Amino acid sequence: MEAITTIATALALGAASGFQSVAEKAVKDSYEALKTSIQRRYKNLNIQPLEKNPNSEARRKVLIEDLSEVKADQNQDILQKSQILIDHIQTLSEAELPKIGVKLEDIKALNLNIQLGNTIIKHHYYIPRNSFLKSIWEQLDSSLQDALALAALQAKRKGKNHISTNNLFATLRRLNPEPLSNFFKKLPTDALPEPISEDISVDDKIFGKVYSLSPCITTSLTKLSSHIISQKKITSQEVFVDLAKYCRGNAVKRLRTCGVNPKKIDSIVKQLGWSTK
Repeated sequence: MEAITTIATALALGAASGFQSVAEKAVKDSYEALKTSIQRRYKNLNIQPLEKNPNSEARRKVLIEDLSEVKADQNQDILQKSQILIDHIQTLSEAELPKIGVKLEDIKALNLNIQLGNTIIKHHYYIPRNSFLKSIWEQLDSSLQDALALAALQAKRKGKNHISTNNLFATLRRLNPEPLSNFFKKLPTDALPEPISEDISVDDKIFGKVYSLSPCITTSLTKLSSHIISQKKITSQEVFVDLAKYCRGNAVKRLRTCGVNPKKIDSIVKQLGWSTK
C-alpha cells in the first residue's frame, strides 16, 4: 500500500474509532497526534468530511488526492504518526476494530518503509529508557531518532551500554540522511568512521539496555533543545555540526586530523546555506 493511501487509511481508522466508546485510549491519542500534525502543517487540508463519515470510500479518495497534492508522503513526522496509529489499531481485537471497509488482514499488512539516504528503515515507535533521552525524544526529528536507535543497537553489539560520538557518526554515515549527506560529500574520504554494518536493523527494545549517552551528545542535545522554537525539531545535521565543532572525542579528533576544524565546518555550513544556532 502506498504511503499516501496508508496515511488516509490511518486517518479513517482513527476517525472511526472515535465513534466507539470502548476504543483504546492509545488509539484515540495517536489519532489526535496525527490529525494535529496534519492540520498544523497543511492548514487548508480539510479532514472533517472524512471524520463525519469515515466509512465513505469516496471521501477517502478525496483525502488521498488532497494529501498527494501537498506531498504529505514526504513528511516523515506524519508518516511516523500514521504508523504509530496503525500499530495501536493492530492490537485491537476484531470486535473492537473500527469498521471502514478495510479487512483486518489488510491493516496488519500495513507498514511504512521510509527512505533514509541509502537505507530503508521500517519505522517503529521507539521508547528510550534513558531518562534524559526520553524527556527530549519528541523534540528530535525522525532521522535523528533512527540514528540514535541504530547507534544504541551497535553499542550493545560491542558490549557497551552507552552511545558514543564515534558510534553516532558511524550510524549517520550509514543512514546518510538529507541534507546531512550534502555535508558529508564535502569532507575528506577518511574524515568519518566507517559506517555501521548494513545487517544492523532497528530494534525498539534495545533502548532498555542502553543506559547513557556520551557527555558530548548529552551536552549537544541539551544546548540545541534550549534553542528550538515551537513545532521545530532538532535535526541530525544540527547535532552533527555541533558535535563536530565542539566535541573532543575520537570521532572529532579524526576530523581534526583530516583538517576539518571549526572554521572549515562553518565554511561548509555557509556553502550549504544552513542556519546556525
